[in-house]
Amino acid sequence: MALDYNTLQAVINKKYMPTLFDNIFLKYSPTLAWIYQYSRELEGRKLVVPLECGDGGNTQMINPYGSISIVPAEIATAAEYEPKMAVASLVIDEQEIIKSRTPLAIKNIVDLKIKNVEKSFAGSFTRALFKMPEVDGSMEDASLFNSLPYLINDHATEAVGGINPTDFAAWKSKVFTDSGGDFTDDFTVAEMTDTTKDTYMKKFFARLLAVAKFRKSSGDVLFVVPQQIWDAYEFILDAQKQGSPLNEDKGVAGFDTLFYRNAKVVAEDAMILEQAANEGEVYCLNSEFLWFAFSPGAKMAQKPFIEAQGTMTSVKKFYSMGNLVTSNRAALCRATGVESLATYVNPGSAKEIAPA
Repeated sequence: MALDYNTLQAVINKKYMPTLFDNIFLKYSPTLAWIYQYSRELEGRKLVVPLECGDGGNTQMINPYGSISIVPAEIATAAEYEPKMAVASLVIDEQEIIKSRTPLAIKNIVDLKIKNVEKSFAGSFTRALFKMPEVDGSMEDASLFNSLPYLINDHATEAVGGINPTDFAAWKSKVFTDSGGDFTDDFTVAEMTDTTKDTYMKKFFARLLAVAKFRKSSGDVLFVVPQQIWDAYEFILDAQKQGSPLNEDKGVAGFDTLFYRNAKVVAEDAMILEQAANEGEVYCLNSEFLWFAFSPGAKMAQKPFIEAQGTMTSVKKFYSMGNLVTSNRAALCRATGVESLATYVNPGSAKEIAPA
């Protein structure tokens, strides 16, 4: 007896849907896994995030029996982000259905199709995290998720979350540059491993961490670096450590993780797919001020199989709806122009999430 779509739907619901979302967010990318740990659900047509960087300036000192000045504080109070939707499709041809007459055949076809959806969604989702904004500071298309370089940006006029930096000066991030900018020396592996340079990796991380810790260090801080930089940092630490290799640490969902003070340092290969030439970036993230906000019930959802018009195929859609948001851009920072040879790693073949 051939496999029918009701049976196939039942198999997907029972065996795959309970773990599909966790697999997508936890198995393929340390950055995605870290962001997933701190994800939240937000109600409403927009994702409203109270800001954590405004100061009304109403604190005063008074003499005994003195009076205080009551002045309303004119500061931005919340950012509003639009939820975005990413969709992956599972397509099955009728001939495959007819051939699937045994439980093993059913398992094989579903395993293959779901694994493809899982890898495709995770790869494209991770790549979307590092999508570079346009010259004017905006995302390439209004349908795209906010990316890390979009949120962590010092563009003077781009309204992120509906707030324009021209109206609220604190609503920008620090973007570090090398020689001639914030540092005297270069962001090359040679100089970042040279203790005499001001870009020496420990000095470099210290500069970024000073920004991301903000007023306190209660948030979980993550450095996201190119693999080439991660390997160089591991070499520095191994040379100073006796005993077992440092890469035994599995700090973010099982991914190899190094540490600077209490901050985690992970390598992200997907960045290479979005970087310019041989120059990557380093991100310093604080979980207190950055997370993925999902619309209720839409972390990972599905639609029933429908027959595609004009073909002998049926399509099932999996989707996720939400957006990457921040409550304090000034507590997030990144460094640009960091050496990251395109040929150093195999970044995979994750497709770019493109507008429909």
